[in-house]
Amino acid sequence: MYSFVRASKYRHVFGQAYKRDECYENLKITNSAWDSNIISVNPKYFAVNWNAGGGGAFCVVPLSQSGRLDVRHPLFTGHSGQVLDTDFSPFNNDIIASGAEDGNVMVWKINEADLAVDRDDSDENIEPLCFNQPLLTLRGHEKKVGFVKFHKSAENVLASAGADQTVRLWDVEYGTEKSSVSDFNDTILSFDFNYDGSLIACPSRDKTLRIIDPREGKIVNSGNSHLGIKGSRVVWLGNTGKLITTGFNRMSHREVCVWDPANLSSPTITLDIDTSSGVLMPFYDEGSNMLYLAGKGDGNIRYYEYESGKLHYVSEYQSTEPQRGMGALTKTAVNLRKYELMRLYKVTSNNIVEPISFQAPRKGNSFLADIYPPNRGSIPAQTSAEYFSGQTKPPVLVDLESIFNGLPEAVASPVIAQTKIASTPTPAPASPVAKKQQPSVTPTATDAASINSAPAKPKTSGLTNGSANLSEGASKLLAIAKLNNQDDTDEEDIDDAFTDQKRSIPSTNLNTSAAADTAADSVPTPVVAPPAAEVAAPSSVPPVSNASNEQIANLAKELESMRILNSENQKELSKISLLESKIADQIQASSETSTTEISKLVAEISAIKLSQESLTKDMQASIDKLQGHVDETANSQMNETIPALVSQIVAEQVQLLKDQNDVKSSETVTELQKLLSETKSIIASQEQRITHLEAQLLETVNAASELASAVEKL
Repeated sequence: MYSFVRASKYRHVFGQAYKRDECYENLKITNSAWDSNIISVNPKYFAVNWNAGGGGAFCVVPLSQSGRLDVRHPLFTGHSGQVLDTDFSPFNNDIIASGAEDGNVMVWKINEADLAVDRDDSDENIEPLCFNQPLLTLRGHEKKVGFVKFHKSAENVLASAGADQTVRLWDVEYGTEKSSVSDFNDTILSFDFNYDGSLIACPSRDKTLRIIDPREGKIVNSGNSHLGIKGSRVVWLGNTGKLITTGFNRMSHREVCVWDPANLSSPTITLDIDTSSGVLMPFYDEGSNMLYLAGKGDGNIRYYEYESGKLHYVSEYQSTEPQRGMGALTKTAVNLRKYELMRLYKVTSNNIVEPISFQAPRKGNSFLADIYPPNRGSIPAQTSAEYFSGQTKPPVLVDLESIFNGLPEAVASPVIAQTKIASTPTPAPASPVAKKQQPSVTPTATDAASINSAPAKPKTSGLTNGSANLSEGASKLLAIAKLNNQDDTDEEDIDDAFTDQKRSIPSTNLNTSAAADTAADSVPTPVVAPPAAEVAAPSSVPPVSNASNEQIANLAKELESMRILNSENQKELSKISLLESKIADQIQASSETSTTEISKLVAEISAIKLSQESLTKDMQASIDKLQGHVDETANSQMNETIPALVSQIVAEQVQLLKDQNDVKSSETVTELQKLLSETKSIIASQEQRITHLEAQLLETVNAASELASAVEKL
């Protein structure tokens, strides 16, 4: 069986970490156990949750300030509890929101000039500058706020989720809460807006995935999610309408699931990743449809391509340095000239922020529209008032080529599926020039200028039946050639008067090939006026030479051969399409064969299971039978032994009385008492033996039960 390699523009994408001097060091990153990404990134800054005592803080670092961070770098310290999450506004690089353990959401304005630190060694003991006055504080959560996220297409719209099991929607422009969803049974583990921001997906610790309408404040759909008890993440797959979640299955294996939000009864795709214990942080690139999975506690980053409803594994970036958190850079800020598709900022266990660039191996320095389709920019699609009034608009897409050329963001033009170009009608041919005797006069300056000027554009007609099978461009060229041959016949006398004068091909407005245009341009225009003794040029256009006619005819033939070649290419394309359909049929047949094999295996497993169950029943029956036999044996032994002993004792006593008739009654009584005592001892020993047999029976039963359990597990 032949194996086919899936065609993909991103099959050879590779990840490369920045050099050590291009990383960011000397950061005091939080040690909070709350499960967030710790870091957020935009085109100008990155922000990390800070390890601050006596309150909460986060640090904003310009991307241009790589290296060791100054110990006096300013911090944002308005929260009274540890900061748990931050998020930058997608439409203003200097606006950031934060959520903390104090239950508040704060929105801040960043002034890049205030982040600069004067590196004077004499001031090393001065306390760092702190910003503790946010633009606004949003209060409403009753417990800590674990996640904050700005709307992707509406300006000044913010969502937050807290440990009070609520998701709240805020109008940042007016600092008011617009809606709240509280129908959750446990802690919310993450959330994400869909492509146009009309829905939010939320997995929670009760192993349920919910789709909510944030403006209506209600849950529109829900279903069982990952069955593991550890953390879970969610992200929408762009404009595909699908979403993915990461989590753990019942066996504590990490897994990825793709869901249809309209049907959450079961995932459309489930991938078992590995047995590591760290939460998988997903990042989705809408332009390339690439999904990046970074696991907490391990150094690897796997990436997949989502295409045609399937998740295809591409490759894996490997590192020995484990990651504590991860943030993704906006697509408009990646290095387009290095064909960078994604840049992730990794928080290491040593409190270093390390950028990792994922690039497509391409040569040249031109913009590649195939790997850089239009993407989200910094232009909002609607205002907060429009959004809260019920309007829903998709995000505004910008043309990345404008950014590639160093220009401001330009809104991408709408995609036109098909464009029909109307064919230019073939002009009618000009009437043949009649022979006309010209007066012998000396041309004036005006006459000379008229000779050197461009000739008039003749009109040509369509071709006759003989050229019906030619392409449009070739037909037009042959029409010109026939017209020129006719002009040559009718104007032989005029040709004699201009034997020493070069004549040009008359220009036409025909839409011919580039080759014909080149041929026409190669014939020079006349630049010498005729002698005074000669007659003036006729008002009509002089005909073209026979050599030019042959050249045009050759070009027409070349165009016709190109048309034939194009037709052959169309046939080859048809063959390729047929081959693709055959390949699809073969793949479908292989899939059906695999399904049949899987069904056979399932049947075999079911048969083995039935046989094991039958064996278990037989073993249990044998155990019950053995136990009954043991009980019966013990009882029969006891019932048989005691009467025999009593009979033996009585017989011995009778014989003794017969042999010793002369023994005194007192002595006889004493002997009888002694014999009775011995009989009691024998009975006691038999009872001990019975107890021992019962203990052995109990051990046998326990061993049989363990054997039955092992058989059931098999």
